Amino acid sequence: MLLVVAATMPLLGTTVAASAESTPGEITISDTTLRNCDNRLEDFVFGSGDALWHRWQTSAGGSWSNWESLGGPLIYGIDASRNADCRLEAFGIGRNQEMYHIWQTTPGGGWSGWDSLGGILVDRPYSRRLSDGRLEVCAWGPDDIYHCKAQVSPGGGWGGWY
Repeated sequence: MLLVVAATMPLLGTTVAASAESTPGEITISDTTLRNCDNRLEDFVFGSGDALWHRWQTSAGGSWSNWESLGGPLIYGIDASRNADCRLEAFGIGRNQEMYHIWQTTPGGGWSGWDSLGGILVDRPYSRRLSDGRLEVCAWGPDDIYHCKAQVSPGGGWGGWY
């Protein structure tokens, strides 16, 4: 049986379709699309296996790679941002309600393993690059407070929750 998944990408206004061999299966959370510093687009979705899946353009404006799983201890919610040094970083909420992140080890290169940023969160994360180049990630907690955490320096380690 051939499974075909289609999802509309709101930032691109196009439809993604792929066979079961190259797709994240049932997409349960809408995707996030980022532009790499070399102008290639990269898509991220929360898909089968409670995993973060991604695919990327093989050249700017060119064809797309197959979907690839980055794994993860995720239960819902993803977002991604680009570090000041052009490395992409993705975020999601884990089974224990903590924020997890994974990042490219070099711009356009391979990925680290998943690492916990802690917290107790109950909604999809939102990440952004601040004007000073640091990333900030925020999500709602069970206390109905919007909790945020930011890098101490651009591309560096993470400070405490605020």
